[in-house]
Parts: sequence; structure tokens; C-alpha cells
Amino acid sequence: MPGALTAALSAPLHRLLALLGPGPAAGPASSLTALQDRLDTVAQAAARTVTHLHSDWAGAGAAAAAERLERAVTLAGELRARIAALGAAAENAAASVSDVRAALERLIADFEARAGALETRLDAPGTAE
Repeated sequence: MPGALTAALSAPLHRLLALLGPGPAAGPASSLTALQDRLDTVAQAAARTVTHLHSDWAGAGAAAAAERLERAVTLAGELRARIAALGAAAENAAASVSDVRAALERLIADFEARAGALETRLDAPGTAE
């Protein structure tokens, strides 16, 4: 355990580490992947509905309904692609936070070890010279 002076000097680094936080346990990418899967399910159901519309219903109303459903399927695909990109960015950010956290923890440990070693000799004659 560091002495009082070492603890006081390293306190800002510990506050910085606390601000950085541990990061999410599972990461947001897993939630985004689940959302992509749900969008796939919805898009597949809408595509099946379009197929049923074409076989069971005819006329302008059927064509308009099918067109809207096809547009919904297209939009779901576009949204899925955006969510995939967001998931990749979130994974990269989480990896960066993890790397920075590990580096900061090493820096704090090294600083406290060196400062602690010096702190024990502060009262020795000639230390300040």
C-alpha cells in the first residue's frame, strides 16, 4: 500500500482510471448483433407476406401493399447494415478502452512503485539534494 504522499500524488491518475471505467462486460456489439437478428426475422416475415400478397390478392391495393412491404424489407436491410457498422465501431472502441485501461493501470503501478521507493527515503539526509 502506498504511503500518504504517494497516494496523494497518484490520486489524479486513479480518478482518471475511474472516469475511464471498466467498459461493458459483454460489450454493446452483442446487443447490436441481437438487434440485427431481429431485423432479419422481421424482413423475412415481410418478404413472405409479399409473396402471399402476390398469390392471394390482386389489384391496385395489393400492388401498393406489396410495394410498401418491399420498401420495408429494403429499409430493414439498410438499417441492418448500419447497425453492423455501428457494432464494428463499438467493438473497436471497446478494444481501445481496454488497451488504454491496461496501459494506465501499468503506469499507475509503476509510478506508485517508484514514488513509494522514494517516499521511504525522503527523511534521509541528502535526499533532496
